[in-house]
Amino acid sequence: MRLVAVRPCDDLKDKAQSEATALMSAHPNLRLIMAICSPAVPGAAEAVKQAGKAGRVKVIGLGLPSENRRYVKEGVTDTVILWKTEDLGYLTLEAAVAVARGTLKPGASRFVSRKLGSFEIQGDNIILGTPFAFNRDNIDQFNF
Repeated sequence: MRLVAVRPCDDLKDKAQSEATALMSAHPNLRLIMAICSPAVPGAAEAVKQAGKAGRVKVIGLGLPSENRRYVKEGVTDTVILWKTEDLGYLTLEAAVAVARGTLKPGASRFVSRKLGSFEIQGDNIILGTPFAFNRDNIDQFNF
């Protein structure tokens, strides 16, 4: 795989669509568009769909299931990645309680969640870990 370009979309779906269209025109053999903000994924997917290149140009990226469901179900977008909000919320609240009770102290290197397991701490950040991949098989289970 070779990176051919990095294009900003300024968090705008229409600009992402325009940039994706330009990329496909400039690089006829383009095989993947990786979008790294929520509006960019459906924007790139719409460009691929309108160009008739679904299945030939893969679209992946960070995004909400609700904004990408249609494109994932149609096979235009392969995978959307994001942290599961339920896990992120649970971990955040559990860590806040631990801080308030004094059981999570500054300088700790690990935090053990009763529900989610053990997590590394880097500085003052608890690392949730691998993002969740929303795909055709599971995207209908999520409503955010």
